[in-house]
Order: sequence, then C-alpha cells, then structure tokens
Amino acid sequence: MQGSDRTFEISACLGRGGFGEVYRARMTRDGGLVADVALKVLRRDIDADGQAVQRLRDEGRLLSQLNHPSILKVHDLVVLAGRVSLVTEYVDGDDLTACLKEPAPIGPRALFQVIARVASALDAAWTARPPGVDAPLRMVHRDIKPSNIRLSRHGDVKLLDFGIARTDAVQREARTRTDMMVGSPAYMAPERFLERQILLESDVFSLGAVLYEGLGDDRFYGDLPVPMQVGLAVDDERYATFLESRLALLDVPDDVRTLLASALAYDAADRPTPVALARECDALADALGGPSLARYCRARAWSTMASVAGELDGHTLREGEEERPAPRALALVDRSAPTLETPAPVPFPQPDREPRDRVRGPAEPRRRGSFWGWALVGVGGTGVVALVAVLALSVLGVLTLPWAFGPAAVESDVATAAAPVPDPAPAPVPEPPPPEPEPEPEPEAAPAPVPTSRPSPRPAPAPVEAPPPDPRPAPTPVVPDPVPTGPAPGHIRMEGEVVALAVGSGGSHVLPADLAPGVYRLQAKYNGRDAVDAGELVVRSGQTITVSCSSRMTRCTQK
Repeated sequence: MQGSDRTFEISACLGRGGFGEVYRARMTRDGGLVADVALKVLRRDIDADGQAVQRLRDEGRLLSQLNHPSILKVHDLVVLAGRVSLVTEYVDGDDLTACLKEPAPIGPRALFQVIARVASALDAAWTARPPGVDAPLRMVHRDIKPSNIRLSRHGDVKLLDFGIARTDAVQREARTRTDMMVGSPAYMAPERFLERQILLESDVFSLGAVLYEGLGDDRFYGDLPVPMQVGLAVDDERYATFLESRLALLDVPDDVRTLLASALAYDAADRPTPVALARECDALADALGGPSLARYCRARAWSTMASVAGELDGHTLREGEEERPAPRALALVDRSAPTLETPAPVPFPQPDREPRDRVRGPAEPRRRGSFWGWALVGVGGTGVVALVAVLALSVLGVLTLPWAFGPAAVESDVATAAAPVPDPAPAPVPEPPPPEPEPEPEPEAAPAPVPTSRPSPRPAPAPVEAPPPDPRPAPTPVVPDPVPTGPAPGHIRMEGEVVALAVGSGGSHVLPADLAPGVYRLQAKYNGRDAVDAGELVVRSGQTITVSCSSRMTRCTQK
C-alpha cells in the first residue's frame, strides 16, 4: 500500500472530535489503482511530538497487528499537508448508535448477531500472535460503545477506534497519567473507576452495557453522574441492588436476562469470556424472532453522508505536497463585498485584508482600494502622467483631491486632469459684419462667446435685511445607519434542550446565535452540569448550521 505518489481526493467530512476530523477520500496509487478510504486527520495546531500524534501512531501500529473481519483495517500512517493522518478502510454505513434509534431500530436477533461479532473481535485482539511476536497480544480495547461499532450496508460489523487500546506486546509512544481515567464512563466496568489494571473482562462488561441499551432503549447507568457511578463501584452490595433494579425494567426472556446479569456482574471473574459471550449470543439470536443482520441491513433506509463542514472538504492532498483545493471550493467565495472592475492588475503586492477563510477565485475582481493604489494602475504608461497632472492641478487650486475615490470618481478626475487647461484671459468680442449693398434684411448680430475662464464682474446686489431668528430649535439631522461592509455572519441553530456555547476570541456566545465567520470551540452543559468541550465549530459567511446536543448521549452533532 505504500508509495510516494499517492493522491487523496477528499469528498466530505464524516465527523469531528477533539483532536481532528475524519474524512471520506478516494486514494489513487501508482499504476492507477483507486480505493475509497477514511482519513483520520489531526488538527493543524496539534504538536507533532504531543500525545495526540503519538496516540494516532499507536492506533495504526496496533491495528496493523490484527487481522479479523470485524476489526477495521488500517492501510498506512502518512503526513498530508503537514498533518499526521491515519488511512483506514472506509465502511459505508452507520454506527450502532444510529441503528438503535427510530424509525427502524435494529431488532433483537440482528442485535445479538452484532454483539457476537464484536465479542469475536475482542477475542482476536486478545489472542492474536502477529509475525515476530512470541506471546499473544493481550490487547484490550477500553472504549467499547455503540458509536465505535459500525454496520455496513452489506451486513458487515466493524470495531473502530483503538486509540486508547492497551497491550504489553507492543510498545506504545503515548503515556497516560496514572491519575487519569480514560474511556466512556457510561459503559465502564466498576473496576475501571478504581483500579489501573487493564482487564479483558472490562471490555466484556462494556459490550454487555451496549446489549442492555439495545434491548431497553436506555443506557445501563441511565443518567447517573460519574460520582454516583463511582459510589456503586466501591460498594458491591449497592451495585448488586442497582443491577437487579435495572434488569427488572427489561421485557426480555429469562435466558437473556441471565446473560446480561453475568456480563454486567460486579466481579470481573463472574463475567463470561469473549468466546463464551459470542457463543451465547449466537444461540440466543437463532431462538429470537425478527430479521437477521443481513436482512436488516438490506432493508434499512441508510442515511446519507453526514454533512459536517470540514476544513479539507473538496481538497486534493498528495504525499509530500501542500493541499490543493478542488475547483468546486470556489463556491466559498464571498461576493457580498463591493468590487471594482480594473483594466489591469495592480503591479505591486497589496496587503491581504480578506477574511482568512475566504477563497478568491482567479477571475474575481479586487476590492475597492485607496486613491494611491488606483492612481498607480499602469505605472509604466499613462498612470504616472495622470498622477503628476492630478498633483499639479491640486497645487494650482483647480482640482480638489479627496483621499478616497469610488470607481467613477477616479475615472472622472483623472480624465479632467489630462484635459488642456483653458487660458484665463477673456476672448475678444468680434465686430458685426458691414451691411450688404443690396437692400436685404440686416443680418442678426453674432452672439458673444461665453468666456472660458471667469465671468465679468457684476455689480454687488443691494443688501437684504436678515429675517428675524427662528425661536424654534434646529432639527436634528438624520444620519443613515452605516452599511455593513464585513462578511455576513453565520447562523447557528439549536436542537434539543441542552445549553450550548460557542467560545472564540470574542468571548462566549449562547446558541442559537449569529456568529462572525471563524473557528469556535463548542461547549455543552449536559443535565445542568458544567460546560464540557463538544468539539470544534467552523462558521462560514452566510452558512446555516444546526447543532443538536443530546443529554442522553452526552455529545453534540452538527449538520
């Protein structure tokens, strides 16, 4: 798969996280081989030697050691336009989070088949023996949740995101602080809140929590905050009572309830192995009604590609080169600002006063400039002559120069300066012609020519008595509102009851709001708690973005 001439044509952004974005792209290799891939691209401001880059390298190194039909395949780790990127296979479908929702949620039979395949993938990650490795990998995923399980249109199941996976067989670059809890608390086993030991049974618990959510349409921990989950983790009797109450809410057969009770057991030793869990799920799937996974995927109305605005949308990236925007990226040009048609380009560089996110097309005229910029157009020809003439006339008092001109004013004043200056002396008045000898009517006298300089002086008018002063106050002049000249703001709409903020250099803005174009940090307050980071919000001129935040899923999406 490696090659220095690979080109990546990026079509759309599939999602955004705290450290970067995921794009769908078409990869073209030597010999014209083409494949659809997914690119996990880190942000530009990420430190090349920081933890985010090291964790992405770890993910690529770990995934390259695995070969299982339900584990996402990794192609390579590359640097594109100075940004570290992980190239993986592209799975055309939806994650399990979307498949659990209405209007067509996945049925119990297909759900158990999904859990069985993920359990098989966990066993493969634990027992795999790559070439050159003497012992099993003993790899633990540590972040099993519905959003990391993806279903394809053809019925494939893929386990994603091994970014925080741990194994002793492969040396990791990234280091986790001993006091840092990593993972998703809503799916974490009790021991994950208390111990730093990494157990395969912890992944089994998380997969059992995913199964509970699919059967009950609610998370296993419900809306419990993390401190209360920690309280359950330190008290086994209290946890047992909680587990019994949660299982009582499910309308499922007894053998399904028994399987959930063992997968969600407090003691890790009481949970089944991934192989046993996969075997039990396969057996229960055969006994349950509803369509199979393959039939469900064929009948499902799959959602279209996510319309998340990404910085690299429409770009073409080649290894070792900077990014080149595709032609359709010119649609982002902001044509709301006043423009000026110029006969020739300005022959010296002008300061860039356009917004940073604005792309100007090759045929787009420049913005209106100052008098000095326009007067020097064509500096090798008549431009210098016109400028010297204008300055000379301004000194003589014939022509008044404003400091800023509109297009018509510049053309009119330069033309006036280039015309000959009339002689200030008055022209002589010709005498009327002598009469003809024949008796004919006398010709009319020729009209006197209009003087071209100053009119002859006239007698001063008689003084007029000034009217008495008006006692009423003078009316206040009406000043028109200034016309906005900057780029149009973006319109941010909100869905749901979660309070969300857009934080930028100008401060925090409660959504919904109209925001100036730029990049903001999106923050959300789930269940009335303190605001937490919910990703990046890219606002473009005139664009409307709908932000939807879910307290149940504790995440925000954009469309």
